[in-house]
Amino acid sequence: MSRRSFAETLIDLADAAAAAKPGRSPVRVRQIEMTLPLEVRLDRGGGAANFLGELPLCRWRTVFDLTPGTLRIVWKASDAS
Repeated sequence: MSRRSFAETLIDLADAAAAAKPGRSPVRVRQIEMTLPLEVRLDRGGGAANFLGELPLCRWRTVFDLTPGTLRIVWKASDAS
């Protein structure tokens, strides 16, 4: 199974955060914070180095699996000036 680039993972997370648009609800989202496990590696195929980073493929880890890193990302609303 091929892994996604770190940039693609961040774009998907940003799209998910953008889906929390204000509607008719009296609740207003001002900040979204995510702390997620992240498997990362450097792929040197094709003559270029690519940084890959994605959520873990498996829910249960074995003793042979590397411990995933942690991605903490925060999106904050700002007033348009």
